[in-house]
Amino acid sequence: NRFLIWYLSIPEDETYNSRSPCAIPMLKTKGAIGVSFCIFGTSFLFINSHFPAHESQCERRVEEYEKIITSINLPKDCSLLKSRYITNDVSGRFDCVFWFGDLNFRLDSKREDVCHYLSSVECDEMYDNLLEFDQLTQSMAKSTLFRGFTEASQVMFAPTYKFELNSDQYETVLKRVPSFTDRILYRTKRLGHIINYQYKSVPTFQTSDHKPVFALFEAQIRHGRDDIPLNLGLFNREVYIEGLRRRAVEAGRKMCENHDCVVA
Repeated sequence: NRFLIWYLSIPEDETYNSRSPCAIPMLKTKGAIGVSFCIFGTSFLFINSHFPAHESQCERRVEEYEKIITSINLPKDCSLLKSRYITNDVSGRFDCVFWFGDLNFRLDSKREDVCHYLSSVECDEMYDNLLEFDQLTQSMAKSTLFRGFTEASQVMFAPTYKFELNSDQYETVLKRVPSFTDRILYRTKRLGHIINYQYKSVPTFQTSDHKPVFALFEAQIRHGRDDIPLNLGLFNREVYIEGLRRRAVEAGRKMCENHDCVVA
């Protein structure tokens, strides 16, 4: 809702970059970006990350996670935090945290076994059985990886990586094990303050070797706080005006669809 901009705190962001061992030493292809703000009295943190690749690099991915949670410095003014929110782990400083992206965790199984299982899947609920071999699920169970986080909901979609471009077929050249590399997790300070309604992939998307995933959440919002600096309409005016124009055009179009239009 566009009217919420008046009740948002000033948004803050910070990035974490990790160097990829590629031909261009200074090219940063992995890392994370965090964006935080408050809506009324509830604080939110969104982290999008791209972890190291390859089946054998599970430990590196866990190490990358540990670096990210201690390197992203949000909020900038920690004096506003209550005592129980003061921690070196950035995900512990907010009421609601959403972490998503190409986490790159793979299935510890043979490619032919995974492909054979996928060919026998009869309903979406069966995809969840593959998580027995999922590195993310295993690492969360036996380490501090994503401590306090929950995956959006039961995985009811096929592995989202690695596909041939412009195709729904898993690639056959590099023979990567089809895996659930793209994930959405969340964490909340209070049980039940985040409810997940939907968690799906977009199999029709074909311009990448990944299939994107999305989730729909409901978050409980607490009443406002007087000590939080509000956004108070600090936004790009041109974008706001363009949004108003588009909404007016759409409203007019719908009115014409529902009623006879008479032009005098």
